[in-house]
Amino acid sequence: MVSLSGHTSVPDNCIYNVILVGQFGAGKTTLMMTATSQPTPPGSEVKGQSVSAPSSRGVDYRVLRKTLNGSIVELKIFDTGDIERHNELTANYYRYANLALLIYDTTNIESFDLLHEDLLEDTQRYAPAGCSKVVVGTKVDLNQRACGEGIVEAWAEQNSLKYFELDARSHEQVSELFTTLMENLQGRGKPRSLSFSLTSNAEKEKKARCCG
Repeated sequence: MVSLSGHTSVPDNCIYNVILVGQFGAGKTTLMMTATSQPTPPGSEVKGQSVSAPSSRGVDYRVLRKTLNGSIVELKIFDTGDIERHNELTANYYRYANLALLIYDTTNIESFDLLHEDLLEDTQRYAPAGCSKVVVGTKVDLNQRACGEGIVEAWAEQNSLKYFELDARSHEQVSELFTTLMENLQGRGKPRSLSFSLTSNAEKEKKARCCG
């Protein structure tokens, strides 16, 4: 299907809204820009307004397109910037979300406190019933973990949340995350919930040690 502008259009049931929420400076903008900047996986197309780095103010967005199983899947990724600092992240930003990524900085305990004390509750309250939620820990490359090992994983499991850790600057790791998200969103009617398994870096290292 081709639009009048000459670009391939995407059916509505293949377009998904993704909202990135988390403390200012937790890595939301970096994650979005890595996902939607070069190098991109084969079959990907990036468009949207430019954003600032490393942290943005207000709400910015970019669009990531990827061809999966012969069909184009499009993610509209919204970065909430610093509005959490001003208590402005209200129902308006959650209303049409198909997926919420709850992002925290693994080196900053306060960013995790904000997730489990406020932002998860806000997401549950304001997002549509079918909005899926995934916890993403950033800055694991710094090896300066502020939370005891297993605390975040246990909290995520207790709240039926999938959990993933990565370096938000790593195209390989970010591509793996978003490809998995897109594959599981694809072809499922809205509203939807995700059911998939993401392997954290820690789990990969354990497998490598025991099987290498």
